[in-house]
Amino acid sequence: MDAAKLGRFIAETRKARGMTQAQLGARLYVTDKTVSKWERGAGFPDIRTLEPLAEALEVSLVDLMRGERTETESIPVETAEAMLTETLALTRERRPVEYLLGWGAVAAFGVAVLLLLLLLLTNGKIVAYSVTSLCLGLGAWLIPLLSLTWGRPRGPWAVLGSLSLAAAAVAAQFFQIRDHVRLGDWSSLEDTIDALAWVVLLFLAAAVLLNVLSVLLEHRARCTPRSLDRGRRCS
Repeated sequence: MDAAKLGRFIAETRKARGMTQAQLGARLYVTDKTVSKWERGAGFPDIRTLEPLAEALEVSLVDLMRGERTETESIPVETAEAMLTETLALTRERRPVEYLLGWGAVAAFGVAVLLLLLLLLTNGKIVAYSVTSLCLGLGAWLIPLLSLTWGRPRGPWAVLGSLSLAAAAVAAQFFQIRDHVRLGDWSSLEDTIDALAWVVLLFLAAAVLLNVLSVLLEHRARCTPRSLDRGRRCS
């Protein structure tokens, strides 16, 4: 797919529809600068944006991917597969920052877990609950972070998994408090209770926020006029 050809097609079709770049961007939840980059061939629409972009321009997805009007509404399977493969490749090329952020999150998670395990081996049982809680909490953040950076929403099971890890991280902190109470170690509890409360709030707030953003991303990808026409539920 030729980005310059696609850009010219978007610009010509947008003008024919009497829309400004800002109006088109508003329908797609992107800025007018992003639309301008597409039309200049300096940027490429995300794969999730192609369908709503076609709807906004009132053209078929085939015409949009080809960057020109066609007489037929259907194309051979081989041609469609080639177009989709090329589109995915171009999308990845145009989103290096997002993919780098995703891999950066994976690398940071791996390094953090290794450091926490090293801490556990060094200090033993005294930090077991804290290490477990931190590992679970980081896992709860990683799932929605990958959805946001790689643009691959994974549905309600991913959200449930993330929130379950966050809940388990909080539970680990409460088990630590229970041990302090059972041993009557009130001084240690007084020294750590404030930090534990902040950790609990941080895990919960960050996990909920990241999952809300991930759900909104998936909602935007699925709730297009064409998806609704096909009978898909949008809630």
